[in-house]
Amino acid sequence: MQIDVIQILRALQAQDVEFMVIGGMHFLFRHEPILTYDLDIWIRDTAENRSRCHAALVELDASWGETEASWRPIAERSDDWLARQSVFSVLTEYGPLDIFRSVAGLGS
Repeated sequence: MQIDVIQILRALQAQDVEFMVIGGMHFLFRHEPILTYDLDIWIRDTAENRSRCHAALVELDASWGETEASWRPIAERSDDWLARQSVFSVLTEYGPLDIFRSVAGLGS
């Protein structure tokens, strides 16, 4: 699957999600090309921001599950599911996205 970073970032921005690109994609933007196959972001961990992120993920036709058996579209989940754990790996129509609610060294 190819990743369309621009579409993912546009959806997050359209919902006013407070986020920061981290990981390999950030390194690619700021330093030198190193191939990555997903986008890693940190989101500000507030209920309002998680709700905005949920809306962006619905727009991106994203899916997630705790297990393969529970995998389903995010549109079928209530908007509080992002409070369950600190890191999520979701699949979007535009490519894989890892969402971090906390990152050592970043604070909250």
